[in-house]
Amino acid sequence: MSNEVIMVLVSESGRITLPAQHRRAIGLDAGGVAVARVEHGEIRIRPVQAVLAEMQGKSRKASAGTI
Repeated sequence: MSNEVIMVLVSESGRITLPAQHRRAIGLDAGGVAVARVEHGEIRIRPVQAVLAEMQGKSRKASAGTI
């Protein structure tokens, strides 16, 4: 995964455009759904598929009693 730092502009309506290379790096296609949250004063954006997969893994571990 790239650690490249870029500057992005926030439009008057509050939109931020993520460059294609950054979307590709996290597996987020144009028009895809993402989950955004504020964490330690930063905005973290993840593809919804990645968040669901993480939650399913945690659920399986909890069901197996390994958490």
